Amino acid sequence: MCIRDSIIRASNLISYKVSDSEDYFTRLKVLDKLIADFKPEIVLYDAGMDVWTGSRIGRIEGMDEQKIELRESVVFNSCKKRGVPVAFMIGGGYARYKDERGKPLNKHEIAENKKKLSMIHAITIKQAIKNI
Repeated sequence: MCIRDSIIRASNLISYKVSDSEDYFTRLKVLDKLIADFKPEIVLYDAGMDVWTGSRIGRIEGMDEQKIELRESVVFNSCKKRGVPVAFMIGGGYARYKDERGKPLNKHEIAENKKKLSMIHAITIKQAIKNI
């Protein structure tokens, strides 16, 4: 199979709209089977944080730091178990600049949100190192 065919095949593997973290993990359960069936030579993982419940864009209800850590563990463990290397990138997860009522946050609150987001990105790096 040529690289182009593999990319087209891979890009059509999975795409779900989820309602909350429970639904997210129900859908994520298929990952191990997908890796087993597809037998990729490498997984390119976009470890985006848009799913984080604290993100102002995309957030999934209930997707807190512990669930992010669980997600990363599932992804990296599934690949490790099958001997598939993972190249990952971190991104997304947009810090809030307004509160739930739309009132602008002060500079300190925005800085705290950005700091927390950075710590959440560190979860991905920690899980990647743990599963090398």
